[in-house]
Amino acid sequence: MPSFSRGRQSAASFYSINWLLAILLIATVKSAIAAPSAGFRIIQNEPFGAIATGIAGAIPLEISGSAGARYQARSAALQEGQINPADRARAEQLMRSLHFLGPNAQLTRIRIVAPVRNGALAVSHSIITPRVGGRSVATRVAPLKFQFQGFATDQQAQLQKFVQVVYPLMVQVYGNPAPQQQGKTVTVVSDANAGDGVYNLPDAKATTSGGEIDIAFDLRNPDSNYYNLTRQMLIAFHGPLIFGFDAWELGFSDAAALVTYYLVTGSPKDFDPSSMGVYLLPAYDFFNRPELGNPVFFASNTSVNLGYYRAGMAQSAWLKVYVENPNFFRQFNAIYYTQFNAITAGVPLAGNTPALKRIAATYAPTVEGLNFNDWYRRQYVLDTAITAGDKLWLGIVPLASFTSGDTRSFFGGIVQRYHTLPSGAETPLGGTGTITALDEKGRDITALSAELNHDKRVIFNSYGEAEIDKQNQPGTALPVVGFSNTGTPDQGRIALVVRVANAENVAYFPYGVAGTVDQPSAFYGATVGTDTGRIAIQNSGISSTVATLSRGAFATAAAVVYPSGPRVKTTFTLTPTDGGAPKTLYRNSAWAMASGQAQSLGVLLETAPGNSAFPLSVRPTATNRLRMISLPLFPIQTDEAAVLGVDPKKLLLARYWPNLAPYRTVSNGVVYGVTADKYELYPNISEPFAPGRGYWLNLAGNLSTTVRGGQPTRSQPYEVPLLAGWNQIGVPYNLTFSLNAIKVRLLNGTPVSYAAAVANGWISPGVWRWLPEGGYARVDSGDATNQRLLPFEGYFIYTRQPRGIKLVFNAASPTAAVVATRNLLWQLPIAAMAATARDADNAFGTVAVQKGQPLVMPAAKPPAATRALTLSFLSGGTPAADATGAGAESGWAESLVAPFTSTASWSFIVDGATAGETMRLEWGDPSRIAAAINLTLVDEAIGQRVAMINANHVQSYSFVAGTSARHFHIEATVLPPAIANLTANPLVGSHSATIAAKLGVGGTAQVEIQTSGGETVTVLAQEQPVQPGTTHWMWNGRNAQGHSVAAGHYVARVKLTDERSVEYERSLSFDLP
Repeated sequence: MPSFSRGRQSAASFYSINWLLAILLIATVKSAIAAPSAGFRIIQNEPFGAIATGIAGAIPLEISGSAGARYQARSAALQEGQINPADRARAEQLMRSLHFLGPNAQLTRIRIVAPVRNGALAVSHSIITPRVGGRSVATRVAPLKFQFQGFATDQQAQLQKFVQVVYPLMVQVYGNPAPQQQGKTVTVVSDANAGDGVYNLPDAKATTSGGEIDIAFDLRNPDSNYYNLTRQMLIAFHGPLIFGFDAWELGFSDAAALVTYYLVTGSPKDFDPSSMGVYLLPAYDFFNRPELGNPVFFASNTSVNLGYYRAGMAQSAWLKVYVENPNFFRQFNAIYYTQFNAITAGVPLAGNTPALKRIAATYAPTVEGLNFNDWYRRQYVLDTAITAGDKLWLGIVPLASFTSGDTRSFFGGIVQRYHTLPSGAETPLGGTGTITALDEKGRDITALSAELNHDKRVIFNSYGEAEIDKQNQPGTALPVVGFSNTGTPDQGRIALVVRVANAENVAYFPYGVAGTVDQPSAFYGATVGTDTGRIAIQNSGISSTVATLSRGAFATAAAVVYPSGPRVKTTFTLTPTDGGAPKTLYRNSAWAMASGQAQSLGVLLETAPGNSAFPLSVRPTATNRLRMISLPLFPIQTDEAAVLGVDPKKLLLARYWPNLAPYRTVSNGVVYGVTADKYELYPNISEPFAPGRGYWLNLAGNLSTTVRGGQPTRSQPYEVPLLAGWNQIGVPYNLTFSLNAIKVRLLNGTPVSYAAAVANGWISPGVWRWLPEGGYARVDSGDATNQRLLPFEGYFIYTRQPRGIKLVFNAASPTAAVVATRNLLWQLPIAAMAATARDADNAFGTVAVQKGQPLVMPAAKPPAATRALTLSFLSGGTPAADATGAGAESGWAESLVAPFTSTASWSFIVDGATAGETMRLEWGDPSRIAAAINLTLVDEAIGQRVAMINANHVQSYSFVAGTSARHFHIEATVLPPAIANLTANPLVGSHSATIAAKLGVGGTAQVEIQTSGGETVTVLAQEQPVQPGTTHWMWNGRNAQGHSVAAGHYVARVKLTDERSVEYERSLSFDLP
């Protein structure tokens, strides 16, 4: 696991003691994600803080070799990334139906081609600033020039005139070109094969070229020609200094191009961005979802729809920043150019997201009322890290009613299903799912939609695309779904739950408030966290107006008109009347026009469901500053530092995220270090504090604060979704929960107990807490006092299902009895101890196996959080256990092998000790084990063998820790039967008998003759030394006093104590003549 430094922007270690930081950084650099395009390699895959070399999404063009080879390479490059006309037409039809694309506009994709020489990226990143006497010399800014080739005379004249007009406006919005581009010439080429447009980066060896722009001139739509040329010219402003990620480079240029084109056209009041391409800002909140994140818009095999939504959302996100500061792009670029030589660890600034964010925060310290970092991590399209796994993206768009007399309110539903690979490539997924509608109280109202009541399936095509209700309306441009008579008033927040296979996702639809086509609501939306109250709405274009919040939805009055323009900053002040927390939220927007008529801004507003005070006290110890915490509430504040009352510059907070890619790489044989790249670090934690989520907190001193917010409603259970693998969780209420009172749900099935979920194979054994003195301890073992989850504490739990698992907490029944479910043949606990640390929740043993599956799965160790004393087994004991992957990162707490008849072994390591420290292994009472098994502990470092079952009853072994993990293994050997063939042979004609036994081990024997009632008659041997083999004892038919006993029924009892002090006993009945 990497060091928890703040955004990895400083050298301060998250932990006060040394651990695997240096090793992990080296491993990370050497084993970066395989490049999806020219020179691109992610070397830090942190959410909202990815760092990469190369250019994501750029098409590599090999420029070495013969002219013929270069021509063929260029032809192939121009074909790569071309949008299939049928796919484009399908996407355009959908977006026009949603009013995101004008009737005559086209969806366009600008591509970037990067020169490659002999397989290496041939783009120069160096900037040379003339210096005299060690000081920079100010130089005159030379403009970037543009020349044209291959155009008709009139077309070239139009384009030249346009460049003359647009260039100074581009400088006004975007600043001067990069120093490397100044004074150079970009060649604009008419190329019918260029598609929407291609910018070719200049070769590093070029001295006068600023690159090449290839466009296919469209006679039907001059706006599209000029707008797309503006986009490519802005990319050329960066030239070889282009950002490493699409969300930055294309998002920047698309947003700035829209502002520039607005100025070019004279800043008209009816400016409509959708006339030039996809424009999503008026409905941004409805599309802003985590599944959008990726280093590129159009990853390998990405659906065309999804790629264009990513492009539109990135443009909208940066427009929000422009609304905050109209000089943002110009100011950002100026400092970006001057800092570009500040390369850290071989990573250019262009691909260093944390460094780019620092520059952005300088010129936009707050956006929409949040500090820049807090705002940025909520714009999911700007997350350029790779999160592997199945994805289900929902876009639910409220549609205005067709006439004022409509009695129904509709939405258009778009669903995208795909799988993201660790490389970032995406595979579309087909299949059929279902959709369920819930009102603001959680009641199922699916039947109140005629369309869904008829058929609530969601059918995915081969592109992984689905339009809700397409099967009911196959001939329409966009199937719409409506509701009616949902309650009083007939409006509200509707949650639309889509399920397919084991995936589930939820989107909100503000029902009944979008207005009509002729009179759209200027501002409308839905709220989460409160359902009733008032919302005061104000911006520079309208005087303050108040909307009534009812059933979780609201809209402004018909007389209010949306103030369309380049910069619209709106304040929403919520005053709940249902106990929710008052809150002021902000939304930045811009133009919203269609056919000369102002349209709407739709929003989703969140607040805490309460405003109570919750005391929080966390006290580190002298040896452990680390705590695993959770908050059983929705905090009023959003930034984690503000919630905890900690200086943001000092807050060290992290959250484990199991599906961050890559977790390992095998292509070059390098495996990532323990939990490398699986922790989100403040301020880049993608999900803020919320009930049910666990976090790591590192403290330099005591923390005593009060957190304000609201708990989830107790009128219905609260569900915490889990991802495949290890999850950090917490109790979602300010209540103590018995472990077995927590239910587990798979998909929408009936919840079962924790014990049943383990038995079903949904989750693995092992719920772990972090001890105040350091180290993990299990919660799912021991008595009822231990098997509890406490509020404000964090826990680790492992999910075996790929998706669809939720923990269900019912505040009405937080306690339940402990259920014993372990069914082991035998098990022996073993612990590692030092003077101030102990790791005791470990065991080895045997388990019954049926059809290759152990009847009881072993518990694995949770991900390492710091260097702490740890005993971990290297295998779970069976191939089936190891295949679950639970112990892949940190090993196993238990190792359970199948029953054996000869030998078995268990390998483990002890790590985390201080070199030179005296360590001790202790194991449990050997009487728990079958007596015929011998156990030997082997210290592999020195070859010492220790009998774990011995005559002195020593159950420990001491050693001195070295500088690395100490390796051990335990050998088990099945001993021959200790007492076999016990016989009693009366002697014919004599009142006596011979007792004989075949002994498998040596030791001491005690032999008695007893009555059938168990009374001792005489002792034939008392602690008699014996060796393996057959031993005989003669009984003369007399008792201990020397008197002859009566003939009849007697018992011979042989008790053997072996050299390990293990006792064995056998008895045999016989008749004495």
